[in-house]
Formats: sequence, structure tokens, C-alpha cells
Amino acid sequence: MKEIDLIPYGQKNRISKEELARKLNLPIKEVNTVVSELRRQYIILSDTKIGGYWRPDTEKELLEFIREHNSRHFAESGLIQMAWNEIDKLKGGI
Repeated sequence: MKEIDLIPYGQKNRISKEELARKLNLPIKEVNTVVSELRRQYIILSDTKIGGYWRPDTEKELLEFIREHNSRHFAESGLIQMAWNEIDKLKGGI
């Protein structure tokens, strides 16, 4: 069985970090590393409020994922723009 097969489809079927660690036979602190590696190839959702990992099985779950990541992207791009503005200020002060 591949690691990705341990992560179920649908939020209602989510697997806890503890259960995933047990099934992977890994210390719990290593689960994040495994999930991060899997996320390079698969969409794996999680929620800090309810806990657990799952793969999307509905359009609603995918749209929520897209909205969340778009929001993060825009927030990060704003920080990048601020950094460029600071560089421009520094160059002007030279």
C-alpha cells in the first residue's frame, strides 16, 4: 500500500495525525514531513480546528481549498511587493 492510500477521500472520513503516524509506523513528529512530500503530487486537505487529513471528494472541498490558497497567495504577494518597495527606497537613499 502506498502512503497516499492511507489518506481517505472526504472530510467526514479524515484520518488523524496520530492514526496516520501509527499506520505509517512513524513518530508523530514525522507525519508533517510525509504529508508535505505527498502534497507535491496530491491535494491533501487538513483543518487545524477539527484535525486530520483527507483528500477532497467534492467540488465544495476543492473550492474551499482554492479560496484558501488564493488568499494566502495574495497575502504573500503583498509582502513581496512591500519588500520591492523597500529596495526602491534603499536605492533612492544611496
